[in-house]
Order: sequence, then structure tokens, then C-alpha cells
Amino acid sequence: MGFLNNVKMLTFTLIIHFLFNSLFAQQPSFKLVNVRLVGVNISPKIDDITRIQRYYESAGMRINIYSQEQLTLDSIKLPRLSSSSVPNHLMTELIKLNQSKHKAPNLNSLTIFCLPRFNIIPTFQSFLSFGYAFYESTNSDDNFILSSVAHSLGVAHYADSSRTISDSASIFKLRLATINYSTDINIFNKIEETGLMAYYIWEENEEGIIDCDPNNPLMSIKRGKKENFGYKYLNPGNWFFKPFTEIMDTKICPAHLTVVIVTIIGLVLFFKLIRNLTRNRNLSLKIGGWMLKIFSVIFSLFTIGFSFYLINLFYINHFVIETKIEEFDNDVKASRILNKIQDNLLFEKDTTLNLGTQIFRKKNDEWYIQRNLPVLIFRMNKKNEFSFKEGSNSLTYRGDTLIHDTQNHYIKIEWVNDSEEVVAERIYDYFGNEVYSTEIFERKKGKRIVLFVNGYRAPFLTQDDFSRTVMLKRILENKTENDKTNNKIYDFDIFEYWNQWRRFDERFISKLQPHEVYYADGHHPIRTSNYNLTKIPLYVSLLNNLGDLSYFYFAASHFPGRCDNLSNHSCNYVNIPNVGVKSTWELLPTAANHSGFNERRISGSIAGKNVLQLLNGDNSNLNPNDTLFIVCHSMGFAYSQGIIEALRGKINFGAYYIFSPENPSSGRVLESEWDQVWQYGANEEIEECLQDGIAPQCAIKGIEKNRVFFPQALYPELGFTGSHFIGNFSWVFDLKNTQPGHIKQH
Repeated sequence: MGFLNNVKMLTFTLIIHFLFNSLFAQQPSFKLVNVRLVGVNISPKIDDITRIQRYYESAGMRINIYSQEQLTLDSIKLPRLSSSSVPNHLMTELIKLNQSKHKAPNLNSLTIFCLPRFNIIPTFQSFLSFGYAFYESTNSDDNFILSSVAHSLGVAHYADSSRTISDSASIFKLRLATINYSTDINIFNKIEETGLMAYYIWEENEEGIIDCDPNNPLMSIKRGKKENFGYKYLNPGNWFFKPFTEIMDTKICPAHLTVVIVTIIGLVLFFKLIRNLTRNRNLSLKIGGWMLKIFSVIFSLFTIGFSFYLINLFYINHFVIETKIEEFDNDVKASRILNKIQDNLLFEKDTTLNLGTQIFRKKNDEWYIQRNLPVLIFRMNKKNEFSFKEGSNSLTYRGDTLIHDTQNHYIKIEWVNDSEEVVAERIYDYFGNEVYSTEIFERKKGKRIVLFVNGYRAPFLTQDDFSRTVMLKRILENKTENDKTNNKIYDFDIFEYWNQWRRFDERFISKLQPHEVYYADGHHPIRTSNYNLTKIPLYVSLLNNLGDLSYFYFAASHFPGRCDNLSNHSCNYVNIPNVGVKSTWELLPTAANHSGFNERRISGSIAGKNVLQLLNGDNSNLNPNDTLFIVCHSMGFAYSQGIIEALRGKINFGAYYIFSPENPSSGRVLESEWDQVWQYGANEEIEECLQDGIAPQCAIKGIEKNRVFFPQALYPELGFTGSHFIGNFSWVFDLKNTQPGHIKQH
């Protein structure tokens, strides 16, 4: 009995112990990632959810695929959703659409968009700590789910790699990964995609050591923005030239006042001398005295003006490698630097044509401004001391030169040993994405790249009313023009110049099937057009107070409307009040404004250098198979000519589609450079009332035979504005392959 009782007691104890361990013992803790799958025009598809969960459990993560949904998007946009290194406009549009359905997203929620497959080798793109990923669907999507999650956690796992975590380093990295996804898409608005000058901000101690996380030193180098200008610090170390106020955009310093005061005093003394010399003298001497006074006034004004010019030239040319900012103290935070430099009396914008970096670095509680080269090199020693080494124009890796003259901004970090020998190197682009030397050396398969270049952006025309009556009314109401282009390149139609007119750009994209699409802004003031060379009756200019818009308004308001009978025209002459009968052609600006054209062309060359930065994120010389297609309108023609100059020899030219170019006679196109090149617009041989009044047409040099005119069926839509309106050109998409101007389908 005792033995049986002992057995029972032991059995009971084992059961209690088992239950206790099952219920109360510490269970392994898992980091939870909630994954929402969203199919875009397709149903999201996973073959084996359990396997995906098993994959991450060995790294201490639990993947909860809690939602599988579907969204509908215009199918013509889909190919552009999986080819951007940062969320582009279409991606953010899709994200906003998804967010509208889920008002309170979980911070640990990763949304993965499943796209229809467009490529032979499907692609995927995820963004570290952003909470969104995009991939093209295949028959076996599981590995893309794994890849998207891993990349969003900062761990490199590719779709064709092992289906289970076997690499201990990967497991270790995943275990250390912090899951804190941000769903705020505005975080990507803090960094501009293009600009010749990249802005960097960091803080270091008196020994030049930058405080950083040794595992991620790049986070200590703040990247503020990219612009096509830098800043000059207007404190040259001499109080005599330091500005203290600003009058009509002119900075005033003691040197200016000194010149003005000395000139005025000299003028007064000279007047007294002349008066004494001519007092009680004959008339001829008095007249001579008055002539000397007039000459002295003119000379004084010239002296003051020339001194202002020399002082301002000093500001423009005053450049130092590194200067201490006297007005900034220890309390100025790095996050406030970009706001602080808006003080016009301390800093001046410096437009540049060359690639470079604008650096603000805090050394031992004092801020310095510095201009440097596009490749910034930092060093990390064995003590985990992180410091800035130097800037460079070339990009090297382990002694080999990857790019001799870089066309983009890079950060290189070198790890050195006790002997200052480089033992490891890593290269990053401006956005913090790692760039591998093998990627740069690799000869990539050519891509088609389409660039849309818009023309003049009128503040007085809208989608609802594109008519001369509305235009004239709004010119009088606004009296101003939109700001000149900033020469940036965008990955969406930021000014809604193209798409609102019968989806003009999307129809081009559908024809050309590009891998990448960009938009350039060719907008310049109307003074750069041929209208700047026309003469206007003085009374008109004084009455309407429109400045550079005066003659354009005058011509537009007196140009004849479209004849009622297009078979019997009566528009050869116009009767203008207080002027008389004039030939209709006299109203139009036919003289070529070469200086205005060149101003736009030079601006376009800056944009062209920005395009180089966007071509695969590296030097475009290394991608000789890429092909560029340009679609431009109006002022965008001169601007495109500058872009072409900057890109010539660095990329193939595919097709050049030019719509209603402004001042076409000032440009020349080399037809031999292009597979296709066409000029579309009005025919100057037809009647006056059907002419393009905004930009009178003629042949571009070099492509005189490659012109395509409006079909006769569209004549009822033509006229001063209608013959220029980009929305009236949708007929080009219907041209057959046997007709001039046909756009080849790719």
C-alpha cells in the first residue's frame, strides 16, 4: 500500500509540475509585426502563410498577416509603382488612398502592396522604417513577402535567397531590429530628390569627433535638402562691409553709406566752387558752370551706382572654404539651421552651375559654414571615433576609382585600424541607401526614360476656361506672373500642366512604356519670349500698368477672333482704336528674342545636371544603354535644349516631341541624334485668325521637314490661344504609323 501511495503521490506531483510549467512558466517573447496585404487591381496571394511565420519565429518575430484587401488604381500608372528608391508621387497617392480606409493605423503595421507583374524578373521595393512596401506578384509570392518584411526591418533578404533563415548573422540582426514603423508619408518631403547643392548638418567636439551610434554612424549626418543654390555668409570679418539693412533687395552696409555721404559732400563743395567761380561773370561762363554742375551730378550718380555694383560684386565673389558664423551661439540647434539661414542680412543665396555640398558643422559649440565637393568621406577608427575626412569629386572603393567625375552626391565611410589603414568601406547615396561597387561597375540593361518639359505656367488660365476672354480678364486681375522655375526635376506632374488635359502625359507614357518618368519645369517670365521685343503704344502701357505683360495683353485683346466662315476669311487686317488699321501679322511677335531663349537654355542645363542625379542614382556615363525621350511644349523647347546639352554623350537620345515651341527659330535640333523628332503646331501659311498668337510658329533649324500641322478638322478649335493649347494636341495619339508625327508604340 505504501508503495502504491508513493506512486500516486509521485504521479500527482508530476501532473501538478507539468500543469504549472504549462500555465505559468515564462513563454518565449515575440516581437509582433502586423502585416496588411493590399492587392492593387489583383487579389493578394500567399501560398503558405505558416511558412512565412516559421521563417521569422527563429528570429523572435511573429508575423501576423491579419488583412488581405484589394484596391483599384488606374492601370496606366501601375508600372511606375515598383521602380523608385524613395516613395514617389504615385506611391504616396496609393498610400493616401489606403490610409483613407484605415484612419488609425497601428505603428507596428506593415502594409505591402501587391502589384500585377510587369517584368520578366519581378521587382519589389520596400522602405526602411516606413511601413510600406511594393512588389510585383508572381505565382509564388511567399519569398517577396519575406523580402518586403526583412527590408522594411533593415535586413537584406532577397527574393531568390534561402527560404529559411539559416544565416546566424541575419537572425542576429532581426533580433536587434526595432519595430517602430512610421505611417507618416510626409517624412519623405524633408529631402528633395534633386539639386546641384546638397545640404549636410552635423555636430562635432573640439577634436573633430562626431557623436554617433557606431552601428549606424550615418544617422549623425543630417541631410536637410537639395537645392540649385548654396549660401554665402555675409560677414567678411570687416564691419565696414557687413550689411545692416536691406532696401529694394539691395543690402546696405557702412561702405554704401560712406560712398553716398562722401559723394554728396563732394558734390556740394564742387557746387560751391562753381558758384564762386561763375559769380558776376558773363553768360557763357555761367552756362559753362551749369553744364559742369549737370555733368558732376551725372558723374556722382555713376560713382554711387558703380560703387554699389563693386560692393555687391564683392558679396557675390566673396567665398571662403570655411567660416565661423559669429551670430550663431551654442543654443542654435541643428534642426533650426535651415530656418536660421533665411536671414537676408546674414546669408545670400548663391546660384551654382556645379555639383557640390553646403555644410553646416558645429565645432566645440561654434557653428561654421563650409562649401565642399559632392563626395563626402568620413572615417571611423577602432575606438569608434567618427570624423569628417575630406570631400572629393571622384568616388573610389578599395583603391579603385568607380566614378572619376561624379554626377551625384555620395557619402563614403572608411573604417581604419591603428595604423590608419583602411580596412573596410561603405558607400551611401544622399538618402542613406547603400551603394555597392558591383552595382556601379555592372553594365545595366538599358532603360527608357521619358522627360516632360512644360512651358509658361499662366496664372490666368484654368482647366475650366481656356479662352481668350477669361485670359484677358484674369491678366487685369492678377497683373503678376508665376515665379520662375527652380530647375528641379519631379517624378509627377507637380503643376498639373499635362494630365488635366485629357490625360496627355499618361497617353504618352502608355505609348512609350518607359521605365522611369520625370517632369521638368521650363517656366520663365514673359520677358524671355518674343513679346519682349515688341513695341506698344505708350498710353496702353501707362493705363493698364501690366509691365512685361503689357504688349501681350494689347496683342491678345486686339487680335481678330476666328472667322465665322472658315472658307471665306476676313482677318487679314484689324482696326485698332487710336492706332488705325494694321496688318494682323503686325500684332504678333515675329522677331526672335535670342537673349531670352539663351536664358531659358542655360536654366535648362542646370535641370539637365539634376536629371543626371536621377538616372539610377549614379553617374549616367555608366549606363550607356539608357534612352531618353523628351516631350516639351512652348517655352519648354528652349529649356529642353539646355537639358540636352547637359546630357549629350551621357545617354542615348530616343525621340524628341516638340509642341508649339516658343521662339522656334532661335533653336537648332540635330536630327541625326534622334530616332524620332517632330515639331507639332500651327502652320504659318494658313489664315491669320488660326495662328498661334501666344507663340507664332516657324520651323526649327535642322528639322524643317519634320513638321506636323493641325488637321483641318480641328480648325474650329484654333486661334490665338487654341492653336497653342496643349489640350488641343491629343490627335497626335491617333496618327497611324504611315503618317508623319506618328508616336511609335513600345
